[in-house]
Amino acid sequence: MRRIIPFLIALLFLAGCAAQRGRRGEGAQSSSTFSPQASSSQASSSRSSSSQASSSSASSQYTRQPETEAERILSRLTLRQKIGQTLGFAINGYESQAGMDVFLREFQPGLICYVDAKINSIETMRRTNTHIREVMNGLPLPPIIALDQEGGNVARLTKNVVHFPSAMAMAASGDSDLVHRAGMALGRQAARAGCSMVFAPVLDLNLCAENPVIGTRAFSDNSDLVLRYGRAFSKGLQDAGVLPVAKHFPGHGRTSADSHFALPVVSASRDELLKSDFYVFRSIEEKTFPAVMTAHVVFSDIDSVPATLSRKIIHDWFQRECGYSGLVMTDAVRMQALSVRWSYPEIYRRALEAGCHLIITCMNYRDCREIVLACERMVAQGTIAEERIDAAALRVIEFKLQHQKYLQAPLEELTPERLRADRGADETLARSIAERALTLVQDPDGLLPLKKGVPIHLFSTSARFLQEARAAAGAHTLGVHMLVRGDLPAAQSAIREMRAARGVIVYAGESAGDTAFLASLPGDLRRPSVVSAGMIIIALDDPWFARRFMQQSAYLAAYSSVALSLEACARALFGLTQVRGRSPVQIAQSASQ
Repeated sequence: MRRIIPFLIALLFLAGCAAQRGRRGEGAQSSSTFSPQASSSQASSSRSSSSQASSSSASSQYTRQPETEAERILSRLTLRQKIGQTLGFAINGYESQAGMDVFLREFQPGLICYVDAKINSIETMRRTNTHIREVMNGLPLPPIIALDQEGGNVARLTKNVVHFPSAMAMAASGDSDLVHRAGMALGRQAARAGCSMVFAPVLDLNLCAENPVIGTRAFSDNSDLVLRYGRAFSKGLQDAGVLPVAKHFPGHGRTSADSHFALPVVSASRDELLKSDFYVFRSIEEKTFPAVMTAHVVFSDIDSVPATLSRKIIHDWFQRECGYSGLVMTDAVRMQALSVRWSYPEIYRRALEAGCHLIITCMNYRDCREIVLACERMVAQGTIAEERIDAAALRVIEFKLQHQKYLQAPLEELTPERLRADRGADETLARSIAERALTLVQDPDGLLPLKKGVPIHLFSTSARFLQEARAAAGAHTLGVHMLVRGDLPAAQSAIREMRAARGVIVYAGESAGDTAFLASLPGDLRRPSVVSAGMIIIALDDPWFARRFMQQSAYLAAYSSVALSLEACARALFGLTQVRGRSPVQIAQSASQ
């Protein structure tokens, strides 16, 4: 008997271990967030039950009790609210506040962004965001409140704030610390307005001089420079208390079409893309870039649909192969690259299946509400799998919990004195960037700075630049000619006037519109030696706008047309500001074409 007792104890111990292993196996099997794909009969039953479920009652696809906080929150949401968590809607300042409040409570949208100039100051945006916080108080999921505030020509806060030069101007300064401080300043503007996220930095390589949508929003056409300055800017935003969003994955800088109005198609090979555009996004880390925004661009060597809707690009390559686990959001789906080809519910379905977590509509709450209701119907019909919505909503919830310190940061008390101090510090920094960015691309005849006693004939379509030039001219003999694009008689009249007095011609332009205008001018202006002592072309914003007309002209680039950049450029023309920038993009390589 004594011999049998140890044997029985051993058997009981082994049986207990086997049972424990079984329980561990069950735990491992259920550790994935969602159950495996159901069989066809189960799926049919699920669709039937979801179509019968009230939109106000919580629905769950879990096969076990939720374990994490994010899972518990998700399990308590209705289908309508789960769809809401995966959508971003826009405040334009013209909507009914009462209607917006109802929408916020019922749909609990994942993200809110600003798209209209009506709410354009820290004070007005702060009031709106304070109200949103009050409406959402007590709910477990405050929305991400996002703002486009890149610097340069892309800014939603425009009133009573300092306008910073563009990303390309920042890069031309050659100083990562200046870029980091610019990110902090722009992030502080957003945070004080009550926002928790900024749609920046732009990580596109601007590889096409005719690109109509990226241009000086890009830091450079060099991937190493883009990563260097993109990281500095992103860390600056985070240091200011807001979350950055890297855009536009996997690259919008190679296109000659604007996805707001057309569907760009890039035919570059996969190998070429992996060495350039894709290389930047393959190199980013979630800590510095916790979220990315997709591009509505077709990369035809990889897929036939835009990257926003491409599972090959987002899920297979970026998330699985590159290992990026941050939040993936779309660019605005109302852009015509998508919206003229697919319905919004279909875009929503395709984007979720591609691997996106947040679909940014940039529409008002009324239109966004219709999208949610349409998606509910598609779930009931089996067109959209609720499991896919669950997965995206769970990732949004996890992101919010992970970054609560940004989403729920208390608003700092603002006083007029504090705002004035901020504007003073921001202006000093922005002026430094504007001056450090100025780049003398070429000056074969040594025309810059302009010499006193030589008549100067200044042409520009920018009234603000002409104003700054007058202020900086001092004792210089200056003829100022304001040009209206397309007004050839006025340009010809100005040329006839300057023939009587030889001097230096200065042509200052901003964009592609100036390129077309310059091409349409009489040949005399494009052959300055006929009537002048030389010609200076100033690229105020687009550094490529006149490269076809450079010839032997001096060429000065500012990379930005914000007020401080125009001031710096005008002062440099007369030797009042040192020119020391280095171009972060190739400008002159096509000048002879």
